[in-house]
Amino acid sequence: SMATTPWFLSLYCTVLPIQTCLRVWDLLFYQGEKVLFRVALSLLGQMESRLVQQTDVSEAWTLIK
Repeated sequence: SMATTPWFLSLYCTVLPIQTCLRVWDLLFYQGEKVLFRVALSLLGQMESRLVQQTDVSEAWTLIK
């Protein structure tokens, strides 16, 4: 999806604290690419309540970025 592509391309360096990002990288090398999708789903799950409160798609898009 367009929302998660920047997350995947940066391997979460731009959206997660460095220690968390390094843990994601460890899991990526150990378990493979499925980790990237699991992290994306987790991040979207954490933002779910804020996302559903948005009245405009552009506001939700800004929140995701």
